[in-house]
Amino acid sequence: MRVKQFKMVGVISALTISGWAWGGGDHSHTADPMGEPAKKTTRTVLISMSDDMKYTPNVIQIKRGEAVTLSFKNDGKLKHEAVMGHLYDLKKHAEVMKMHPDMEHEDSKSISAKAGETAQIKWKFTQPGTFYIACLKPGHFDAGMRATLQVK
Repeated sequence: MRVKQFKMVGVISALTISGWAWGGGDHSHTADPMGEPAKKTTRTVLISMSDDMKYTPNVIQIKRGEAVTLSFKNDGKLKHEAVMGHLYDLKKHAEVMKMHPDMEHEDSKSISAKAGETAQIKWKFTQPGTFYIACLKPGHFDAGMRATLQVK
């Protein structure tokens, strides 16, 4: 077990050192281009995750400055997750997940849900742009399990 933990720490450290700390919203010294975790939100968006590797809805419109609760319901039998970020970074991390399929994400921009579970991300989107939600479980991202966040 300790070897596995060491490997995960090494992977996370390597990603952080390389400048790709995708959990930037949790680090006070790093400004996250998407925004910041929110304690209070003004709207809840219900999102279904399914074993056909889809989020429904797959396009979500958000106003700049809006704090929303993204409520993910796993309607499938497989474990799914939702990780927010830029598409390039999510693609890179999906490749890392292939080498470390048991890696769990524990930050304010991600959730994991077993079959039947619901999990939430509460986030204030402070910058305009196109961002993404993706399931980085091995094979899920490659099968197209992603959604678009359009912040205007």
